[in-house]
Amino acid sequence: MSGRPRVPQVILRRDIPPAMAVAEIRAGRWERLRPGAYLAVVPSADRWADVHRRALARIAAVDAQLGVRHALSHDSAALLWGLPLIGDGSIVHIIQAVAPHRGPGDVRRHRQHLRDDDVVELDGRRVTSLSRTIADCASSLRAQDGLVLADAALRLGLDREECGEMLRSRSGQRGVRRATEVLSLADDGAESPGESRLRHMVLRAGLPAPQTQVLVETQDGPVWGDVGWPEWRVLAEYDGVAKYTATSTAAAAVLRERRREVAIERQGWRVLRATAADLHRPDPLVAALIRWAPPGTRDHVRPRPWLT
Repeated sequence: MSGRPRVPQVILRRDIPPAMAVAEIRAGRWERLRPGAYLAVVPSADRWADVHRRALARIAAVDAQLGVRHALSHDSAALLWGLPLIGDGSIVHIIQAVAPHRGPGDVRRHRQHLRDDDVVELDGRRVTSLSRTIADCASSLRAQDGLVLADAALRLGLDREECGEMLRSRSGQRGVRRATEVLSLADDGAESPGESRLRHMVLRAGLPAPQTQVLVETQDGPVWGDVGWPEWRVLAEYDGVAKYTATSTAAAAVLRERRREVAIERQGWRVLRATAADLHRPDPLVAALIRWAPPGTRDHVRPRPWLT
């Protein structure tokens, strides 16, 4: 985790001459974020980086424009903490003490009580604490997305017990049982959202919790697998696009990965590879893992309903 992100500078209509925004947008130098807020256009070939930048800018705009006392919360707070972006960031979440009123559709207002230690200040903005953020996200998001954030938060220093205590104080409320399950299975060894989603796939299916960052000694030296079951000599690997484009040409990266896989298999391990598309249709992958599990384990595989 590289730390908290840099929030882009937002231009507010209240701070500029009336005709300036129209001229800048027509010239292609600004884009409209939301009513009364604009963002300078920065050419980029990375679509996901653009989405992430706009999401952060939208949070900053909402925070600056709201007149009521509030704290940024849920996945908006998660993004400010430096956790992965869930969805497209088109909705900004806030918590406020007064009754919410209707406003622009890009703000989701939660009327809740916040204790003093539920809120911290990040770069001048009131944001829910890391523990409160994960408790809120894991209770309101899909289990898969909650696990992505909980894994990343542990790498950032999340106090699992403190977060668990928050959830216990909400016993009986909607989403708490799912959130408790997600928190108990979170693992700071997952190094990317893709690896967290891969773990969610196998956990939801009812397989035993895999070990993260599995060491395999090969003739070519030590190799680390994303997740695995050393007692079965089985690894599951997530193949993201970045793996094949970050440091070399795609062809060279594919060849390097194939050599790595062969080295692992020579040590008697089986390797299952998964892409983002595979995780949307997980049945064949799960079936393969169950076939590779010892007979005694296969007989006791039961889906975890709270992760569905």
